Amino acid sequence: MNPTRDPGELLALADACARRAPRELDTLDPARLVDARDALIEAVAALDAILARIPDGQEAVPEHAFASATGRAIHDDDPARFRRDYLSARRAQLNSRVHAIRRRLGALADPAFHARTAALADSLVHSMRDAPPDEATTLPARRTVRFRATDDARHPYAAEVDGARWTVRVNEFPEEPSVYSLLVDDVVVEELMAWPEAWERPGE
Repeated sequence: MNPTRDPGELLALADACARRAPRELDTLDPARLVDARDALIEAVAALDAILARIPDGQEAVPEHAFASATGRAIHDDDPARFRRDYLSARRAQLNSRVHAIRRRLGALADPAFHARTAALADSLVHSMRDAPPDEATTLPARRTVRFRATDDARHPYAAEVDGARWTVRVNEFPEEPSVYSLLVDDVVVEELMAWPEAWERPGE
């Protein structure tokens, strides 16, 4: 996509890309989900390029920005679609659909996700071999753990559990497949979309 294209043509591109992404995700296989995600990302990028053409302090793309006959025709058909408020709302709507697809893709967004999760039980048995049997086989997110704060913004919480160091990493969601990752002795053993109720953070 060329961000210097006429804003009318860019809006037409955004609309076309959005139409390529079905709203109903339940019947889509992983390949079609990826196609839908990529189409929506391109639509968002086109809207960003249009928004960048709105000068500071103004509320719409100036008419002189429409240099092509096609672009001018699209603008004249509905000038309100080139207002900042409309473009921003449309961008937020499409971006939320991107996030929904990324959440649905889950493991597909990170090929190692499934392997790490599948290896969870075995790694925990080894890292917690001295723990009582009932706790050694309990998923980390279900164990009662009190974390302390660290000086590392990327890994802000840590705890010692049964002789192993637990570290919580904050991910760049939705670019990464989860909000948090739990590392046990520097090995990722569980991916989390929310902070577990059984875990206690400083100040809670």
